[in-house]
Amino acid sequence: MDETAIADILSGFGKDPDVNFQQAIQSLHSEPATSAKIAAKLLESQPENPVLHALKAIATRNQPLMAAESLERALAIWPDEPDWHAMAAMMHQDAGQYLQAAKHLEEAIRIAPKEAQYWQMLGDVKLLEKDYHAAKDYFGKATDLFPSNPEALHSLAIINQQLGEHQIAIQCLRKASQLDPGNILYEEGIAQSLLARQELPEAMRQADAILKIDPKNETARQVKVKALLKSNKPEEARQAIHFALAVVENPVPFELQKIDLDHIRNAQQAVLALQKLAEKYPENVAVLNNLAQKQIQIGEIEKAEQTLQRSLVLDQTNPETLVALGTVDRLHGNLDQALAHLAKAIELQPGLVEAYLEMGLTYQDRREISNAIQTYHKAIAMVSNDPRPYLQAAAAYKESRDYRNAEFMLRQASQLSPSDQNIRRQLAAVVALNIVNNLQETPKR
Repeated sequence: MDETAIADILSGFGKDPDVNFQQAIQSLHSEPATSAKIAAKLLESQPENPVLHALKAIATRNQPLMAAESLERALAIWPDEPDWHAMAAMMHQDAGQYLQAAKHLEEAIRIAPKEAQYWQMLGDVKLLEKDYHAAKDYFGKATDLFPSNPEALHSLAIINQQLGEHQIAIQCLRKASQLDPGNILYEEGIAQSLLARQELPEAMRQADAILKIDPKNETARQVKVKALLKSNKPEEARQAIHFALAVVENPVPFELQKIDLDHIRNAQQAVLALQKLAEKYPENVAVLNNLAQKQIQIGEIEKAEQTLQRSLVLDQTNPETLVALGTVDRLHGNLDQALAHLAKAIELQPGLVEAYLEMGLTYQDRREISNAIQTYHKAIAMVSNDPRPYLQAAAAYKESRDYRNAEFMLRQASQLSPSDQNIRRQLAAVVALNIVNNLQETPKR
């Protein structure tokens, strides 16, 4: 809801012929401070005039707490104005008071349940609260009420991406793109979801289509590099990184990928390169998290923990930081703390596959094999084209002597990554174990 719409609402309610009131309305855009002063003066003689309270709120919206207080007073007098509840929600949201914002939007919906905008706004608040399942419901309702609104479809797609439901996200984004052709945000989202689903050729084609329109598009270049790396095409990925670094405004993601590629077989050298990058970008959480992951890889667990604490100071709600902290906790044997960090990461980003993979390993260390297997199956449900959850599930099944399911999981992983010799060796070993196990069980039958 923009200020022009708000001014229209106010003028519609404002039947007061007072010239000062009209002046306050006219000054809303050009001189909001003047509007606020006029409204305050008029309220001295008309304290029960809700329109004046609402006018003061809009004039002071750059001070959201003050504006929210004025709207609360207006609504105490006229409680059944849904647009005023929506305005109050905006003020509370700007002040970081999401609970109050949600209450006002729920009230607006009670009064006008078929107004799609209120459902959309409530979804936005739930998204800020990281209550993704509730946000999905509200965005879905907004889309049902206004199916031709591409913004509602985009919001619904974002939620499904967060939840790991990328096929649904792609469907929403393609429909949004049909309704609003040329909007690059929808095309970027499709590329990201194709990559998340491991549909690598399609992701690269989508990225290339975006780059034909916008050669500097960082999202498309990121998708292309990641897809090339996952496709085991390092030289093409290196060339893509080189082109990206020449044009993008934010080089950090590509510098990180370059370090990974340059030192793919030497984690110690990668740590040294990342330490230099961290000196250059000391407040970049992605750089610090990559450094910590490499420190874990070479066994520098204490240093990794120190690096992650730096990340945590910068952003306490970064899911990747929490996953890495979970890894450190697991390696230290602090399994309860590891699960707490991982559960928080999943709460913040339910579709983060790495969190489920690490949680599965933690359950295995706790000897809770059934919980580990359930966790890996959740990861498989999100990214059925990723071999990693199949591999880890196979290890858990093998640990529980369920060689038949271990073999099935390894066969799935082998189909997804047919050139991986390690998977083929593991599969051969489990097939042998399965045969031996079946032979031992035959006399019992």
